[in-house]
Amino acid sequence: MQLLKVYLQETGMRLPTELVPLFFLTYIAHILRQHAFGIQVWTYALVMLTIGIFSTAIRLYAQTELNKMPPDKKGNSHFFWGVWSIQVLTFAVLALLTYGFVQLFDLPYEGAIRLQLLFYVGAMLDISWLFNGINKTRIVVRRDAIIQMARFVPLIIFVKSPDDLAAFILLLAITTIIGNVVMWFKLPQTLVRVDVARIPIRRHMRLMTTFFLAAILPQLALYLNKVLLFWHDGVDEVASYYSAELMVKVGIALVLGIGIAMMGRVVEQRRQGDASGVQQSFYDAVENSTALAIIIAVGVAIVGSQTVYWFLGIDYEQVGAILHVLAFVIVVASWRYSLALQQLAAERGFRNLSMPVQIATGLNVVLSLALIPWLGVMAAAWIALVSEIVVLVLQLLSLRHVIHLWRLVAVVWRYIVAGVVTAVVLIAMVRAGVPAYPKYSALEAAVGLVVYALVVVSFDTPVAKATNQVLLFSGKRMFESTIEFIRIVLRIKK
Repeated sequence: MQLLKVYLQETGMRLPTELVPLFFLTYIAHILRQHAFGIQVWTYALVMLTIGIFSTAIRLYAQTELNKMPPDKKGNSHFFWGVWSIQVLTFAVLALLTYGFVQLFDLPYEGAIRLQLLFYVGAMLDISWLFNGINKTRIVVRRDAIIQMARFVPLIIFVKSPDDLAAFILLLAITTIIGNVVMWFKLPQTLVRVDVARIPIRRHMRLMTTFFLAAILPQLALYLNKVLLFWHDGVDEVASYYSAELMVKVGIALVLGIGIAMMGRVVEQRRQGDASGVQQSFYDAVENSTALAIIIAVGVAIVGSQTVYWFLGIDYEQVGAILHVLAFVIVVASWRYSLALQQLAAERGFRNLSMPVQIATGLNVVLSLALIPWLGVMAAAWIALVSEIVVLVLQLLSLRHVIHLWRLVAVVWRYIVAGVVTAVVLIAMVRAGVPAYPKYSALEAAVGLVVYALVVVSFDTPVAKATNQVLLFSGKRMFESTIEFIRIVLRIKK
């Protein structure tokens, strides 16, 4: 029950950040249409190539150093102003270089790119690393919620046709800036006045170099595919791939909460010196995440490809084919995130975590440069899946003395069988001619969930047993609450 509670808390904090853009997606896809939406995604990815690398480097460095520092406001203040000075200077220079690059190479959609430069202002004002570093993450979560909610009403008011692309980009940029400004109001409670002349800026720049190098490949892999797709078949493919990617990210967000919830158990087991318990938690994390990831992946691949027609529109038909590949990323990512998080909790070394990611993202970048401009969007999808598999294989190799591969297989095979059975049933429904309308998509999802649950229960898996306990406990509490409510209304004494 405690594990379920932590999972719901963690997922509840992170899921809105992924879900709200997904809800916006259906509106934007129908209003802006594929071409204008593709322009927005492509120009944003172009700008984020540099913002992503440097903001990630600054965030990793700042959070790492702040975690090491004692809870001293004066020390935190010296550190903050030093790092933020570098941040402002870096993004100001990058904004000028990006603008110069656009002018020099005469890139298309220059007006949209100029508006996207406002995100550099947002990056300058982003101080989420400070609050994450001093364990005040609720401020950052609140910032994310403010950004998402602030976009809702203006989106409906100002974005009504493909001609409103500029208004849409301005809305995204300005709400990002406002969300980051809100965090500054918390600074008087967090920092104190210091002598800025004594801030060791050069030292920060020297130490930040390692984090910058570590951030290059992962961030390039995140945005480069969308930039390169433009040179294959224009911005329409960019919009299709981004839409599929966003749907998959929601599935990953649902699964990620399980690994985070398991971390607390591993930390406690390690503190008690329970080595066998720590090892068992690796398998438990993989089993729990697999049980959820497979049904989500099957739903995204089959039901999701049907919902595309009414959720996004007929122009986005290609998204269904992309989802058939990217859906498997949810399963592979669930395994590697579960292993990685338990690895961190067990303190088995950050190097064993970062090296597989660096190698796989390096492969992702090379394959993207070599294949995407010629083969297009399906190549981008397969490259993303192959990269995830490479990370997982390298992780398993680094943990070969801790985890037994065949024991992992014994943990996951029953859920894979359940997923295959569910997929066969859903494919049969699609082949039978079930229309692509919301009510039929809901029916497909319900049938898939029931079939999957029946197969998992028939195998008598630990997840099925735990779910049964939760349902029995919930039913008992609901019954007791109902009886208590009736007793109070009818004034019946105990």
